[in-house]
Amino acid sequence: MPVATKISGPSQLTFECFTSASQVPEVVIAGLHACGPKANIILPLLLKCRSGQQNDSENTWFVVYSNQDRTQVLYVASCTASGVAEYPLFIVTTMSYESLVADVVEWDMEFFCKELLSCAQRERVYSVFAVDRVATAFTKEWVKLTGIEAYRKPYYDCTMSFCSAKDLKPRRQKTILDANNLQSEIGLGNKNDIPAIADLCELFAEESVKQEATLLQEQGAVWVHRIRKADSPHWEIASIAACSRNTADIATITKVYTNPKWRRLGCAERLTRDVCKQLFNSGKSQVALFVGNSNPASIVYDRVGFRGLQERSQRIEGVDRYLEIGFDRRVVCSGHW
Repeated sequence: MPVATKISGPSQLTFECFTSASQVPEVVIAGLHACGPKANIILPLLLKCRSGQQNDSENTWFVVYSNQDRTQVLYVASCTASGVAEYPLFIVTTMSYESLVADVVEWDMEFFCKELLSCAQRERVYSVFAVDRVATAFTKEWVKLTGIEAYRKPYYDCTMSFCSAKDLKPRRQKTILDANNLQSEIGLGNKNDIPAIADLCELFAEESVKQEATLLQEQGAVWVHRIRKADSPHWEIASIAACSRNTADIATITKVYTNPKWRRLGCAERLTRDVCKQLFNSGKSQVALFVGNSNPASIVYDRVGFRGLQERSQRIEGVDRYLEIGFDRRVVCSGHW
């Protein structure tokens, strides 16, 4: 399905709301697949729910089309939940970043917000996560329509990047480990690792850590970087990487965290590169991730091979700024992702 280009005015927009993933039309699934990595905030869970792999009882999916016959998908959004918590309102647009002209996006979001409010409780939207132009336009219209104020500082200000097997850069020599008399090994986490994974999840984000660590391990979605002194029989988990939002050909690294005790030893870079290699060997064509725009980890991911993180002067299609904007916590429900 080709990438959508907005050519009609807001009067041509059409909206649909689905309370079951099985109801979502194939044209929407095809449109998301055509979006590449940026669809992975919605598509993997949608596919799992359609196949019965995941409970779909608390999920709602929203689609905005550019025409009355509903053949051209412009936006797909979701209010969904995992086994741990409710997710933000995710919005994916099939349009290219260059096509997201301010006036047009604001018209679209005005239409979408009115329709959304007719089929979802306003308290459910505790935050919105989307490419920056869409997130900003949605927030403006949602505040106007609901009266719920938004926080000026985004919860998350980040860039989505991706790499393919040909982008992957060779690892640096292990001299930093050798110089510190350290040994390392990398592999999928096992049940015995769950307490240590939970500890690192808690340092990364405090919510529901034991449950999250268990789910990640059971799903084979968390890798661990073990480390030990060369003369010690005891391994410690220095770093974890979670990859829990995947389709058949695109994976998303959703969490990388290194224990402060083991930082400055290249653990995150070593682990991320190895995880990417394993994902490519398993048939994935691309691996995506989000990295905070003030996070020095972008340097690490650039060294692994993720695109567009250091070459700021060169525009790379698909490497875009994303925002999670939160709404007044005195009014809305709480959640996290």
